Amino acid sequence: MTKRAKKRIISLSAIIAVVLILMTVITNVMYYYKEYMDQFLGAGTIKTETSSDGLSGDYIEYTATSDTESRDNAAAITQETAEEGIVLLRNDEKADGVNGKALPLVSSSDEAASKKVTILGYKSWHNNMSGGEDPATTENAVSIGVGLSNYFDTNQAVTDLYATASDDFADPESALASAVSTYAEYDTAIITVSRNSGEGNDQERDLGTAEYNRTGLSLKNAELALIDYACKNFSEVIIVVNAANTMELGFLDPNDENYKTSGMYTDPYSGNTYDFSKITGAYWAGCCGSQGGTALARIVSGDVNPSGHLSDIYARNLREDPTYYNFGNFEYQNSSDFDTYQDSSVYFVEYEEGIYTGYRYYETAAYEAMQGNYEGYDYGQSVVYPFGYGLSYTDFSMEYASDPLFDEETEEYTFAVKVTNTGETAGKAVAQIYVSAPWEAGQVEKSHVQLIGFAKTQELEPGASETLTITASRDYFSSYDYVNEKAYILDEGEYTFYLSENSHSWTEIDKEDTSHVWSQEIDSKIVYNEDGAGKRTTDEVVATNVLDDSTNYRFTDYTEGKTGDGYIHNFSRKDFAASFPTAPEGNDLLLTDERAIKEIEIYDVWDEEQNEISEMPETDIDKTDYTLADMRGVDIDDEKWDDYINQFTVDSMAYMFMNGGWNEMGDSENGVPKSYDADSPYGFYAAQLKISEYDINVWYCGAPMVAATFNTELSERLGSAFAEEAYQLKQEDGQGITGLYGYGINTHRSAFAGRNYEYYSEDSLLSGKMAAAEASGASEKGLITFMKHYALNEQELNRQKNGYCAWCNEQTFREIYNRSFEIYIKEATMTINYYDVDDDGEYAMTSKEMSAATGLMSAYNRIGATYAGASVVINSILRDECGFTGTIVSDAGGEPNTYMTTDYSLRRGQNLTLTNNGTNGLYDTTSATAVYWLKQSTRYLLYNKANSNAVMGMAPGDNVSYTMSPWQKILIAVWSVVVILSLAGIAYCIMLGRGKIKLKEIIVQEKTPEDEEEY
Repeated sequence: MTKRAKKRIISLSAIIAVVLILMTVITNVMYYYKEYMDQFLGAGTIKTETSSDGLSGDYIEYTATSDTESRDNAAAITQETAEEGIVLLRNDEKADGVNGKALPLVSSSDEAASKKVTILGYKSWHNNMSGGEDPATTENAVSIGVGLSNYFDTNQAVTDLYATASDDFADPESALASAVSTYAEYDTAIITVSRNSGEGNDQERDLGTAEYNRTGLSLKNAELALIDYACKNFSEVIIVVNAANTMELGFLDPNDENYKTSGMYTDPYSGNTYDFSKITGAYWAGCCGSQGGTALARIVSGDVNPSGHLSDIYARNLREDPTYYNFGNFEYQNSSDFDTYQDSSVYFVEYEEGIYTGYRYYETAAYEAMQGNYEGYDYGQSVVYPFGYGLSYTDFSMEYASDPLFDEETEEYTFAVKVTNTGETAGKAVAQIYVSAPWEAGQVEKSHVQLIGFAKTQELEPGASETLTITASRDYFSSYDYVNEKAYILDEGEYTFYLSENSHSWTEIDKEDTSHVWSQEIDSKIVYNEDGAGKRTTDEVVATNVLDDSTNYRFTDYTEGKTGDGYIHNFSRKDFAASFPTAPEGNDLLLTDERAIKEIEIYDVWDEEQNEISEMPETDIDKTDYTLADMRGVDIDDEKWDDYINQFTVDSMAYMFMNGGWNEMGDSENGVPKSYDADSPYGFYAAQLKISEYDINVWYCGAPMVAATFNTELSERLGSAFAEEAYQLKQEDGQGITGLYGYGINTHRSAFAGRNYEYYSEDSLLSGKMAAAEASGASEKGLITFMKHYALNEQELNRQKNGYCAWCNEQTFREIYNRSFEIYIKEATMTINYYDVDDDGEYAMTSKEMSAATGLMSAYNRIGATYAGASVVINSILRDECGFTGTIVSDAGGEPNTYMTTDYSLRRGQNLTLTNNGTNGLYDTTSATAVYWLKQSTRYLLYNKANSNAVMGMAPGDNVSYTMSPWQKILIAVWSVVVILSLAGIAYCIMLGRGKIKLKEIIVQEKTPEDEEEY
């Protein structure tokens, strides 16, 4: 072999080796991230392998037959939701004092076309639909400005000036000067004031010196100037408040102390005075969805009578709210001492206000002030609009139609409420029932009034009546004593039930008025524990303390004088002034308790304490050959599930647990199809999925608007519309969307929280009831609802920075922040169709009612110092007490080497990680404890999947397979070329080495001096 041939062989061999190694690496990477590859480059299509003798797999009856039909249905119910949720806040006499009320502007849309209106404010054309989306840049969306323009004769000169604007005009007088001549003709002005929030974006609590250090939820300089300008140039001014976060709306109240003289408003931040004298009406239209502009126009024109009621209380000064000083950025000063995962900083939030959030504080404070126990407190100057407030274009009377009933076995109350339209316009009314529980100093903290039930009428013509039936569970107003009884209790004494229009109605109702007041005496204290009354009727087991070593140890009564780490003072109505929450300082900024430090530091999955199970569970058993379709309708505790889960390998179960990022993995060996999950509570989106190609409904109304309807029947239909749309959003493999990362049932603890647009209310009962109804509609049509975020995710700041520690005592946790989830779990129901074997041994389609609480998403933050996805509350409160059988998914993320450590969360009851880890999502898949919890996880995961739309088209015994993904086909083709070329190269090298191929000799002649001269 020549030297040159040897060199050629070495070079070619090296090239072949590099190409093969490179292709192998690329292939391994692509298959490791197969789920991402499928999501971004396309997946194979699903094939059902039928073995069920022609049985139909059409379990769910869908109304829509295409994505277009589902979109049209979604848009229609979005408009209906906004029409029922928009709240009439103010409706004065018209400016001339002769022609009745200011609103509606006309009596019907037929008259609206001739009513001349000027639309002011940049946000009228760019209002917040749900979570900050702009209708001006969203296909098929209708902004407030466009909606009004479609109904009214609007001032085009002003509209044209706003068309080139990017925000409200700092100086409206000069910016709008060219349109002044039109004002006499278009003499009614409508102004939109709006606020946007979003994920990771709380509202500002201080806007800086240019805005006089006001909060982001008070009127800004430009808004003050615009309203002043309008009042000086128009005969009437209507305000539209377009914000999910509760704003400071004292300027809408003519009795506000900042109105020094009639109509002249002094801004409390700048001290400047503005002319607000022409404001005669106002609406709340926060997060009104893609069709909110049309809905508002129909209300303003008189086609629709507003029937919404506020789902939050509106305080005048948010800096006087008890949550204000414990919301925001708090970091432990000794954070660097801890051996944490990815971030050396450890943040925290103290829920020092306890149960006194929202109206629970303001109404209790009002009562205590009336008793002389809260000097200086004035409800009228603290609150603009109470919780549950809402006006109508007509009038209603309400009364108890009969004495309320109490069922001692179920501990449930039934109220019959007769509602009569006593006005001159058709409309809907909302009846609200509040309970006032007995309280005295030394007892467990209680709000003076608490919502326990509500209902909404159908549209009533003038003079018509309807009798509503409102049920209320005693369980939902029992108090939790975490200090002494360590159980739910009802203190002895008189319980007063007020038929109300809002949370403050109790002050105006005569306690002797039996048409609005009913009382029940409890002769002796009831303790729901093993030695007392047993479990509450809606619980599965007796509830007792589970947070003693997680949060309770850090709380103490404010009178005990304890300070520093471990001692957060409980806010108490026995002396609101002395116990009022304060910001953390001094030793509060140090964390020294070993219980907390252990939870913050790196989790040791191999510690004996984490491995309590010694006997290896059975897996990969071929005793049965069930498929997922066989399991539809089978109770989760049925032994059939034991047999089915035993069929799975550990690798398969681990893979399903570790890879839940916008999809849920399948297992074709056991008939489990892959399925897909997507955001969000107000409309479908997921960059990882094929959604943008569809003409979808962007967006549904935000949760506060849904809650403001106080209409559970409408909420259920809204959930059904979500499910109809989800099924039509087909992915590459032909499957629709099976899981929704929603709805949001965290609590509006603070007005400044960035995700309030995703959460229903400050009230846990209203939130829970609306969520249960929406989930019922969605899950019955096959859509799993991952209710989020469990729990204590009431601010955005620092929630992903190692997960802020949320310190909340157990009474507050159970009564305020867990209760909305509790009600969802206990009350969401659905009827599903499935196959059962009849008396003749043949399959027959049947149906059953079951829980529609099909899912839940854990939170980024910590409960105490423990990552929420690994908190003890999951298996104890959710599973054991409430009987939750849904799938629990993490918030986006979840890896073994982060604070959201998957090994810990698996052992604490989480079932799915919202990321795709490939095969490296757990450190431990071999211990008996890990395998036990993988089997538990798989059981919950597949139980809900079996009862979802994922098995549509699959009858019992049917299996699934998938065609090859397009990128896999391309990869195989590339490999084929590479292999052929590599083999050809190898053959060439062999023949070259054996001398079968000769290389031509290249003779290089040296240049002579003569040759050089030629150049």
